[in-house]
Formats: sequence, structure tokens, C-alpha cells
Amino acid sequence: MRVEGFTQHGAPVSLPVPDMLTELSSGAREVFDEAVDGGDWQTEGDLVGQIRGLQIAVGSAQAAQVVRIAQFAARTLVETDSGLERMDRGVGFVDEFASDTLAPLLGMSHGPAATRVRTAAKLAADLPVTLAALADGDLDLFRAQVIADELADADHDLCAAVEERLFPWARTKTPGRIRSRIRQVLADLDPEAVRQRAARARLERFVSTRASHLPGMTQWMAQLPAAESAQAWAAIDALAHQHKQEDPEGSMDQCRADALLDLILGNATVSAVLTLSVPVTGTTTGTSRAGGQDAELHPLSDAAAESPIGDPMVPEAFASGACGPAGSVWEQIWPHLAPSDPDGVGVEVPGIGVIPVPMVLSMAADLGVSITRMLIDPQTGTTLETRATGYRPPAGIARLVRLRDGTCRFPNCSRRAERCDLDHVVPWPAGPTQARNLIALCRHHHRLKHSTAWRAELCADGRVIWTDPYGEQWVTYPQDHRETSAA
Repeated sequence: MRVEGFTQHGAPVSLPVPDMLTELSSGAREVFDEAVDGGDWQTEGDLVGQIRGLQIAVGSAQAAQVVRIAQFAARTLVETDSGLERMDRGVGFVDEFASDTLAPLLGMSHGPAATRVRTAAKLAADLPVTLAALADGDLDLFRAQVIADELADADHDLCAAVEERLFPWARTKTPGRIRSRIRQVLADLDPEAVRQRAARARLERFVSTRASHLPGMTQWMAQLPAAESAQAWAAIDALAHQHKQEDPEGSMDQCRADALLDLILGNATVSAVLTLSVPVTGTTTGTSRAGGQDAELHPLSDAAAESPIGDPMVPEAFASGACGPAGSVWEQIWPHLAPSDPDGVGVEVPGIGVIPVPMVLSMAADLGVSITRMLIDPQTGTTLETRATGYRPPAGIARLVRLRDGTCRFPNCSRRAERCDLDHVVPWPAGPTQARNLIALCRHHHRLKHSTAWRAELCADGRVIWTDPYGEQWVTYPQDHRETSAA
């Protein structure tokens, strides 16, 4: 899913900016242009002086933005006798939806924007010494965020006591050393609070994956309780040393990765569903205007939207394959997945990344795969439509919408669609339960749509146009399934 901002006439978003900040931006741009152009010869002393001056300027600008973010986040809608009114709760309060409005303006996804807002509120409300060090260019924003994060649960007086022991020492120290010092000081000043935070921290355990920068690879991230994590690592390390003895050529990193997979897959039963993206080329009834052109399309019934291979418009080679475990059907599927260059075709596995088709087929043979198909518009790569008469979307429509959207359709939110609610853009029953009126929204952005002045419009081509409370518009796009052979 892509997202971009625009005005009613298609130009980039342009919120009103005070004259002083416009001049500051212009001046900074001039400094940048001069640096890129080279200009007169600069001595090392001149360069260092400019770098230091720019650091102070950057720090001052970031500190000012921190304060403004905190002030914005403190304002929230409250219900009064005369209706909803905006109220300032004071710096330190964070409105639930503040980060959603700021995320696209800051060019950030929802998670980092939420972190930025929480950090700003803490710095502005409880950490004046840290904020001043940022403004002076003596502390970068990342180390300021570390301090705010470690003191997230500390009250104003405790924060002041920690800052007194932390500065000026922290100005020249690494984030890791700063984090350790804060924990030591907290343990000395309020050991009970430290124990309570450690107990709450267990609730924040997680395991997640993301596509690696290396092709065909995936990165894993985890946050686990220390004791159990130590036990798990010991098990991985012990098995890795066994692998190392069997294969001395492998590195310990490689052996540990193999050991992790052995331990996981040895205690799990894995199955999969492969969804083939099949462009519609037949001509029967119904019309699609996706991509700005008309195409005669076969109308889908609710059952057909998730039926096995065997649709009359699916290439004939699929018709005899049927839905079931991987087997001889691969000989029929392969020419359609990789017509000319098998090694050059990528298949996207959600949450994992894009991997080569031969690897997918190997996985399918190992895991046992049920095969189904998804009809897409050949010009836009967008999934096609089906419909229902009730409020709750049947399985076929739900699956179609989630395949079309890929992720939550709010700007800069990357939560996968299968973890999202399906929201009627125009509330039911005024709006039908059809793909053209349904979008995937994570639970947080579902609440935002119904609790704030944000408004959404779903276009015929699958775009969603969002209008924020200040009249600016942002557009998100459906997933383009032409980029992958399977979803």
C-alpha cells in the first residue's frame, strides 16, 4: 500500500507555516545548496565549525518541534452540554489519535509517530534539562528518546532527581551507558517502582518478522523475559555447537540460525494456502472501471470469491488441478507462475518478504499446500468485487477485501489486513456490504474513523482518500498484485 498527500487540485499538501519558520527553512536550504555546490575552499576548521553550528540549529529545531508536538497532543475532544469541544488537558496528556494526524505530516508510519508523540509529551512535561540539552545541540534526539523511555513511568519529582544525577555526564555518553545509569539511579531512588515496571514489562513480550534487505531472507525480532530468554538461548547455542561439529565449515551464526529453525519446526505442524493471482481476460457480464478503462468481467458469487481453482475464466491448465495438497498440479501451475524466467519471478509471502518461485514450490512440496485463486484486474493489479445483502461480510467478501488492501488503509499504517476489522466506509445499511464499500482498518484506526473528524472516501479504483480534521487530504492505494505471482 502506498500513501501520499495532495490538495483538492492534486498538488502536494501545503499547511500554513509561520513566516519565521518559512525564513528558517529557506535559510537552511541555502546552507544545503551552498554545501552541495562546494563554493570556496573550506579548511577543516571551517567544516568542523559549520558541522557544530548545524548540530545546534538541528537540535534547537527538534526541541521546538518536540514542544509543539506535546502541545498538540494535549488537546482532545470532550463532550459538553453544547456538544463536542476541543479542550487543552495540559502538556503531558496524550490524545489517543494525536499521532495519527501527525504521522503523515512527519512522513512517518504510525508506530514511530506514536513513539515520537509520547517522547515529546514526556520531555516537555517532566524533563526540562534533557530538552535544553537537545536544544543546545549537546544531546541528539535518539538519546533524548532513551531518557524519556526509561523514565516513562516516573513522576515529575523523580524525573528531576534522575536528571540531577544524569547531567552533564550524559552529554558525552552512549545510549547504552545512559540507559544503564538511569536504571541504577532508579533502583537507588525508588526500588519498588523498578520492580513494578519489570513486572509490567512482561506484558510487552513479542516476536515479529520483517523482510530482510537480503533477497530470500527474513529478519526475526523478539522481546522476551530475561530468564526464559536465557534458557532459550542456551538451547539454541547447545544445538548450534552440535551442528558446528557436524559441519565445521559453517559459522556459528549460521549454526545458531539452523538450530533455531530446528527447535521451532520440530515442535510445530505447518500448513499453508497458496493464492494465485490470475488476471481476468474473459468477456461475459459486469463492468470494471479500475485503472480508468472498461473491462467486461465475469461477476463473482460469494462462494466463487474463495472457491478452489476451477473458475471458467482461470486458464485451462488450472481447471483440472483442483484444490488440495501440492502434487502433480505444480506441473500445470508452473508455466503460469514463471512463463520464461523462473529465477526472476518473485512471490510475496506476507510478513516474510519476496522469495523466488522455485523456493515457494519447494516449500509447498514440503509443507502441503492448499491452492486457491484470486482474480485481479490485469491493468491495475487490484482484486475484483463480489457482494452480500447483510451487515457482516461473508468469508468470500472478507477475504477479497483483505487481499485487495494488503494492510490497514489508514495513511502510513502497516498492520496486515488479516489482523484488521472490515469497516463500511458508508455506514450500513445506507452503504452496502460490498467490496466497493469496505476497507480494512486496524482496531485503532477503526475507532479513529468513528470518533474523530477524519473522513474516508473509497474510490472505484480502490484508492482511499482521507481528509484530516484540518482539510488536508491523503490517499492510500490498494495492493498491486501484479508485482507478485502469489499472495
